[in-house]
Amino acid sequence: MIYQVLLDLWVEHYGSYPKSRQYSPYALYNLAEKAKHDLSLEGLDEARVDLSYGDEEFCVTLTKNDIEAKLRAEGIVDEIVQGFLDCIQKAGCPPTMRCELIGGNSRLPVIRSTLEAKLQEKQWHCEFSLTLNCDECISN
Repeated sequence: MIYQVLLDLWVEHYGSYPKSRQYSPYALYNLAEKAKHDLSLEGLDEARVDLSYGDEEFCVTLTKNDIEAKLRAEGIVDEIVQGFLDCIQKAGCPPTMRCELIGGNSRLPVIRSTLEAKLQEKQWHCEFSLTLNCDECISN
């Protein structure tokens, strides 16, 4: 999502994205990953990204609220939440449970708050844990 936001900002400002070693899609991906990391830090609500090209300086600021709004607009939040609800219903989970949320740190706050609201509507309670690293886990 953040990669696409940065690409859209680049195209809006400069036109098409260049295809060179210095400005490869991978370089933009690295900028997106750094912004995602920054937005996942506790207490940091924005990330500054330098999209300067040639002699022209162009920096943008991404906020958690901007990214959350785009995630909601794309339907990603609803898709994840519905998948979670379908899974716990099929598994026959009790109304009180513990679950581990893994990965997507820039999305976790919006996913967690939406899940909590949906579970509360169903009068279910879930204690969420965020201790596992997505690179160190297996899920099914």
